[in-house]
Amino acid sequence: MSIRKNKKIVFVDVDGTLLNDEKKIPESACQAINEINKAGNLCLLCTGRNLKQTEMFDFLGLDGAVLLNGSVVYLNGEVVFEKAFPERLVSELFEYAEEVGAGLHVLTLNNIYSNDSWNKRKINFLKAGFDLSEEAFRKRASFDTPLKLFEGETVYKIDVRFPSPEHRQKYYENLDPSLNMFIDSGYYSRGGTWYAELNHCEASKGIAVENILRILQMDKSQAYGFGDSNNDVPMLEACGTKVVMATGTPSVREMADLVAEAADDDGIYKAVKQLGLDR
Repeated sequence: MSIRKNKKIVFVDVDGTLLNDEKKIPESACQAINEINKAGNLCLLCTGRNLKQTEMFDFLGLDGAVLLNGSVVYLNGEVVFEKAFPERLVSELFEYAEEVGAGLHVLTLNNIYSNDSWNKRKINFLKAGFDLSEEAFRKRASFDTPLKLFEGETVYKIDVRFPSPEHRQKYYENLDPSLNMFIDSGYYSRGGTWYAELNHCEASKGIAVENILRILQMDKSQAYGFGDSNNDVPMLEACGTKVVMATGTPSVREMADLVAEAADDDGIYKAVKQLGLDR
């Protein structure tokens, strides 16, 4: 597949970037994406969410999506890349969680599962975006044996709520080499020092961007990344132009070519105009 050299491609993070604090898309952000499309440029989501969690964006007419921090990549409706969570580490993580009381939030392509330690704290959050009663959700989310629960499904990402910052730091220092670990990122960028996202080490938003550029025969200079937190860093590094939200993590803002106002302040729209992505 070949793309004209004057095309531009935009990768947009979801939580903290495209969505406001109420988890809604401001009208100006919708207009910005519409103008990107009308100009003949490409626009893709680039998120830690799974496929089910991104159905709300179907109306935007996007060209694809980088899901689960790059573990699954869609381009023009087809899966062009996927990298599953190492199966042996799924079991090991559940053993670890039982030992220290950590909460696990497990994502497959279309489902989310959690252990009791997570449910007690996050039941309302985890139900967001799913048409389930609390009883039905708890029934689906509770389990005794992880491998039986995931039978027929592939795990792509596991989020961990550690019992303390010290537990998280120790886990990071002894991280299995087959994993990537992102802290203070995605949903949890404002969650303090207890959370982390785990993916296969060969899956990241940056690797996904590089693969898409290769498939489309586009150059890094044609790529624009919009993000706000630590799991966006690989994506931003893979893009020629880095846009970081003013509400983003301080260290991520430091790498920005452009700092955009919050989505509710028309930040996405203003940045699209300033960068000429609407033409």
